[in-house]
Amino acid sequence: MGAFEIIPVIDLMGGVVVHARAGQRERYRPLAGSRLCDSPAPQVVVAGLLALHPFRRLYIADLDAIAKRGGHGQVIAGLSARFP
Repeated sequence: MGAFEIIPVIDLMGGVVVHARAGQRERYRPLAGSRLCDSPAPQVVVAGLLALHPFRRLYIADLDAIAKRGGHGQVIAGLSARFP
């Protein structure tokens, strides 16, 4: 069996990381009660993931951009700069 890579995914909606479930975006709520982090702020969630493991890649789903309701371009650029 060849090597594989685990790529964590975070879903951004309304400026925060949300808990996505079964594609029902109207029911998504900010990440809460996680052992990973104590805030749904994207930079806090990414820092928590990287404290868990030095992941080389991170997939960010910008749900607002997908739904054509704005987007998180500045947030994503800031994450990329802070966590190269």
